[in-house]
Amino acid sequence: MMLKDARLSVKLIGGFLFVAIVTLVIGFLGWQGAYRLSSDIDEIGNVRLPGIQNILTIRIAMEEKIKAQRTLLNLYLDEGVRGQQIEAIGRAREVYQKEMESYGSLPKSVQEEKVWKQFVKAATEDRGEEEEFLNLYKKLEENDILNPLGFRKEVEMFKGEILTLMNQTLDYLQTGNDFAGEDDADVTAFGKWLSTFTTKNTTIVEILRAIGPLHKELYEKVNALKEYMWNDSYKEAAAVYSNEMFPIKKEIFRQFEILLQEAAFAEDLYNKLNEQSMVIAYEKQRAATDLLKKIIEINQTIVGDTQRNASAQARLIKWGTMVCMMIGFAVALAIGIVLSLSVTRTLNRIIDGLTRGAEQVASASHQVSQSSQQMAEGSSEQASSLE
Repeated sequence: MMLKDARLSVKLIGGFLFVAIVTLVIGFLGWQGAYRLSSDIDEIGNVRLPGIQNILTIRIAMEEKIKAQRTLLNLYLDEGVRGQQIEAIGRAREVYQKEMESYGSLPKSVQEEKVWKQFVKAATEDRGEEEEFLNLYKKLEENDILNPLGFRKEVEMFKGEILTLMNQTLDYLQTGNDFAGEDDADVTAFGKWLSTFTTKNTTIVEILRAIGPLHKELYEKVNALKEYMWNDSYKEAAAVYSNEMFPIKKEIFRQFEILLQEAAFAEDLYNKLNEQSMVIAYEKQRAATDLLKKIIEINQTIVGDTQRNASAQARLIKWGTMVCMMIGFAVALAIGIVLSLSVTRTLNRIIDGLTRGAEQVASASHQVSQSSQQMAEGSSEQASSLE
């Protein structure tokens, strides 16, 4: 009733105002959806995905460090390969530190921040154990017996070679049978090893300098003993064995024992190095790796939730926009029809009024015309009478 009684201008303004409001609502829904989607895209693209990449790179760097440490435990590595592994640990450290700084600067959820702080603590402890590993390895390098088991085996073999020589000499002395052993120190296993072996261990260098001449002297005594035997000087030959060869052999063995002590020291270092890498450092590494896995899981969960929220927002915007469009269309159509009918009725009333007025004017004009004609006829009659 109120709309029916309202003025035409009010109806027109009201209709256009409603259409404008519907347009504004649709535009607001679109803007809000774009803003939220932009925020979700920024969260995923600029925070979560870079964060996951940082964590994965940290994990790879940790694995590279672990692999290099385990490789250094190989007793048969040459110097070049050992240097490559030390460099690999250094490179992994640089990557590790860089990625930690990058990830640390990213925004985090409350749970993620808590786990990250735990990881930083675990990583610091792991770094400490890594330093201990490298310190032990440096001591092992300074000792320069990087394969203590192999070194011990060689020294024991050389001791056996000397004992064999002594037994062969004694058998030759007692039986007179042909001498079955070597009589040249340079062609023996120890002689060949001595001519090629190099080391930075000053203790071993001094020992080998002392053993070398003794080793040569021992074989010279063997040749002297053989000469006495050829000359049937058994007593002199026996004296060479007992009074000259045996003391030399005893001194060589004493020096060999010092070498074995150095090997034992290196072996103890290696065992500590092995325990440091495989037990102590491993526990810290595993704790840090588990925390990295947890951070990745948290980020994956956040990415999944953000993606689902974005999808839900997109569906809501799609259906909301569609509903608003349909409602706006229906209401605009209804208002258009109502306004059209209202305007038409108004115009029809105006036209009807104008038509009736015109008819009334025409009727009045006709009456005036008739009156004028009658007056004219009356005037004519009066003029005729006057004549």
